[in-house]
Amino acid sequence: MSAVRCYATLSVIGLVLMVTACHHKSNCLGKPCFSLDDCCGEQICFYGYCRQKGQIGFETVYASLTPPAVSSYVTQQCGPIQLADGRETLTLQPTETLSGSVVTDTGQNLTGEMTATGHGLIPTLVMTSRAAVTFTGFTLPLVWGTVYQVSYTPDDPTQPPVAWLNGSTPDWTLSTNSTENLTYLASDLVQVSGTLTLDGQNPAPGAQISATSTDANNNVLTSTTVLTDPSGAFTLFFPPVPTTFTVTVRPGPVPNSVPNPALVPKTVFANLVGTPLASPHGAISLPSQSLGLGQSTTMTTRVTVTAIDTGAPVEGAAVLFSGSVGAGTFSASGVTLIDGTATFLLLSGTYSTTVAPPLATSPYGLLTVPPTLRSTTAETGATLLVPLTVSTKIQVSGQLYAYDGSMVPNATVSFSLLDQAVARQYSATTTKNGSYSIEVDPGMSANPLTYEVTVDPGQSVELPRYRELLQVSGSDVTHDIHLFAPTLAYGRVIGSDGVPVSGVTVSFFSNELTPDDPTNFVLVGLAQTSSLGEFVVPLPTPEQP
Repeated sequence: MSAVRCYATLSVIGLVLMVTACHHKSNCLGKPCFSLDDCCGEQICFYGYCRQKGQIGFETVYASLTPPAVSSYVTQQCGPIQLADGRETLTLQPTETLSGSVVTDTGQNLTGEMTATGHGLIPTLVMTSRAAVTFTGFTLPLVWGTVYQVSYTPDDPTQPPVAWLNGSTPDWTLSTNSTENLTYLASDLVQVSGTLTLDGQNPAPGAQISATSTDANNNVLTSTTVLTDPSGAFTLFFPPVPTTFTVTVRPGPVPNSVPNPALVPKTVFANLVGTPLASPHGAISLPSQSLGLGQSTTMTTRVTVTAIDTGAPVEGAAVLFSGSVGAGTFSASGVTLIDGTATFLLLSGTYSTTVAPPLATSPYGLLTVPPTLRSTTAETGATLLVPLTVSTKIQVSGQLYAYDGSMVPNATVSFSLLDQAVARQYSATTTKNGSYSIEVDPGMSANPLTYEVTVDPGQSVELPRYRELLQVSGSDVTHDIHLFAPTLAYGRVIGSDGVPVSGVTVSFFSNELTPDDPTNFVLVGLAQTSSLGEFVVPLPTPEQP
């Protein structure tokens, strides 16, 4: 039996990794795999990764604990948890508060939002706490012992957000309730100005401008966000004292207050060095930047989406253009109307095109068109017509088996599409006979689509979660799934007062599947604590003990 106190830390922790030398290519360990053929020597394809044969389950896991909404505790993380220790007692740490007010250096109370970000033991799970800042102050809940970075964003858009330093460090760690007031240096803000052109000569009005910098201590500074004026000029404000600059240009909102706003690509200008100005005091001027559009023209583009089997228009399909234009990238999205059309205003450039019919209501699947030059030399006002045809979805069906060969009913089988411009996920519940059937987006024989397949058997059965990678092309697929044997991790969640806490979601993550990348944490088990605070998490085991 062992006890683990739950909190986050930015300290480096010694990780116990189960790595056994591969008899052939050592770089197979942790490699994503679809089958045994993708792995080397005496390795198996387990949970979508190559793993050494003979390893039984996981040695070390990390836990994310999510208390119910009515609890006085907040989400926190524990680890490393050595499973060989047997029964685990996981202790939730108390919630402390950082309270205070935000006041300018001239004595004015400010409003806005305070945000605390805690980077815990599981890198993919960032713990965030937010609180509104009113004229009477704020109260920000934080987990005892957790390292946070705290920032303040004013309601006034002419004032930039600031990182709230704890003395000279950005790290805040509370061991008790604390009251601190943030002094916002409004009179020391630094004015940074510049100009943006389309091609080195013609101004780019109506573009959205924001920037970042660092101060002398390498703390990141963030500017206000503004629109360029009709002459392409902009003025930003920074907290003191910025050094070199990275300026990001985005299309401005529509409509906006600038007459005839330019259509601009998202463009990043890095490592810009400003010139100090005589007035106002401390002001900086940036060198003029060009979007490199040259003779690039805007064009009206009308897409018509039809079905391959009937030729009928497809309503409600999301269409996304994304490509390279000038010195940056440009994207535009829209949804087809009842006649299957969607109209866009694009810059001439090379675009990838994605068509995503409605997930649940359409029998048609995702269409991805490789990068294609979209431009027109037709007379001004002409419309570029782009016909696109979508194929029907394919069916993936099969049986879900437990490790002992029995059928598994009432389990959730999910297919999540990977490496595409849009997120697509399909789910189904197995029947009482353990069968499932899901319609998913089709691939092509020369370019199959990759899905992450997961199975959640439910918390009422002692069967582990499952994960694998599956490629599909344009034909229906029969795919049976065999769950791994379970290894049971069990224990109790208690509060800082020693009282068991019920209704806590316990999520176990492992980084042992990718030994070359210990920052890659994969969800391997899930459970909820009982009225006694107890949990049992079935973890997948590649070989039955």
